[in-house]
Amino acid sequence: MSFSRSRTRRFLLQSLYTRVITGIAASKDAIFFDEPERIEDSYVTLIEEALLREEWKILSVIYEAAPKYDIKSLPTINALILMICLTEMLVVCPDDVPPRVSLDEAIELAKRYSDDAGKNLINGILNTIILQRDTLIATWNDRKPLSYSLFSTK
Repeated sequence: MSFSRSRTRRFLLQSLYTRVITGIAASKDAIFFDEPERIEDSYVTLIEEALLREEWKILSVIYEAAPKYDIKSLPTINALILMICLTEMLVVCPDDVPPRVSLDEAIELAKRYSDDAGKNLINGILNTIILQRDTLIATWNDRKPLSYSLFSTK
């Protein structure tokens, strides 16, 4: 059986959501997750560690792309979908995963776990960020992070 990046992203979203709510990440043997053997463990670890390490910078990118939207009132599921996508696009594998693939995967997650408004918001934010992607990558280390965090255990 082969690994599935889509399934891996779904697991990562559910695990991170669990972490936001409970402070503990979900494991692959959680009863709500099917076919855990198709999860690419190394990819989960890579994205999750980078997302947690760079959370404040990633949130600052979201805030800049949607300045009229209060980052603190952004639904958690939408914020996590954006953060997974941006971690892929800007931090971990900007050369390995085409930006449109990350965006399409984020939209699929939003269709499954959010509503139409969330899907449209995610699409709009990500399309704005894709236009600035090269500049964001080039200036990543100089980026001023937000002081807000989704994860209470940080």
